[in-house]
Amino acid sequence: MPNGTISPSHSHKAAKVSKTPKVSKDSKDSKVSRRVQEAAEKIERHLQTSRLRPGDRYMPAEEVSQFIGESVMTAQRAMAVLAGRKVLERRPAVGTFVGEAAGVSVSPTSIHYIMPQRFKLDREAKGNYWDQIDGICSVMPNASVHFNFLPENNPSYTQHMVEQLSEAGLLMGVVLVLPSRELRAYFNNSGIPTVVEGGVEPDLTNLCWIDRNQVQMGRLLAEYLIQRGHRRFATIMRDIWSMGEHLLHDGISDALSAEQIPASALRSRSAPSEAKAIQEVIRSLLLDEEHPPTGIICRTVFQADCVAETARSLGLHDQMDIVVCNAPSQPEQSPYTCAISKICGKDVGQMVGSMLQDLSHHKTPQPRGQSLSVELHDVHARS
Repeated sequence: MPNGTISPSHSHKAAKVSKTPKVSKDSKDSKVSRRVQEAAEKIERHLQTSRLRPGDRYMPAEEVSQFIGESVMTAQRAMAVLAGRKVLERRPAVGTFVGEAAGVSVSPTSIHYIMPQRFKLDREAKGNYWDQIDGICSVMPNASVHFNFLPENNPSYTQHMVEQLSEAGLLMGVVLVLPSRELRAYFNNSGIPTVVEGGVEPDLTNLCWIDRNQVQMGRLLAEYLIQRGHRRFATIMRDIWSMGEHLLHDGISDALSAEQIPASALRSRSAPSEAKAIQEVIRSLLLDEEHPPTGIICRTVFQADCVAETARSLGLHDQMDIVVCNAPSQPEQSPYTCAISKICGKDVGQMVGSMLQDLSHHKTPQPRGQSLSVELHDVHARS
């Protein structure tokens, strides 16, 4: 398998219910917090489908922390719970190893999430998919689910990986996260059951898709900024646009038009996911405009952080409101107003699983696409 594919130690199993009691039901773990219990369950699910065997070396706590999207302390406590149940074995000054009680197995079929390389170190992004995996497991209990972090702008790399899996008879389906147009077209013609997380062009009729309602999102965020008194706006988007960005701007334009705010009041900028590039884009907007924008709509939390830092350095932060399209995994802790889905991650995973199951049986899912309703999470409405 190509080096860009995540290693076997980063795969997840949709396994049938085991007779082994879950952590939360183990009397020995009764004093363990729910967060630690859930972290232990994630680690154990991973062990159930990894190619590791009892006695094999396992990841250190620092890597487990990144993998499950929790703090190192939480990872250490979860690993201690599993060590107490002999699922893991911790050898002082040596490392952590797979224990004799680990229920490892290998599934003959797999579902592969394919996402950009930058997601590999993004705890927030990876954490958002754990609930989806649980949803897929409930629909397709005999499939294993894998994350693949692949180089961007290199579709041939992905195609080579997929062809290898297909030839080996291991590929049940694919979930594409933020794919390029070229990748969408490739999978549309591949015959492989594929669900895209994001918008899909009308001519790609073989793909299913799930996306938050981007028009509704743009309208809600723009209306929020208008209600807070803003009359000049800017959007900071990714450097590569998909259907979602176009639909988002349709919603923003609808909100401005409804308030008779001219189109010239909106500036749109794109930037790669690099702090310096984003900061330069927003700096030019805030300094070069005769009337700089004060209501900023960012595609990602990372962009919003870069905008906030630049605004503070210019002494303009108190005059601005920054809102975010792609909500963080814990919006209640975010400093930004954002648009969040009304549907939980597990339900989204069930939708993905149902679509892939239909496609694998040569059925066309109805509907072929799901537009998920969103609502505003207003930081200023907190008590």
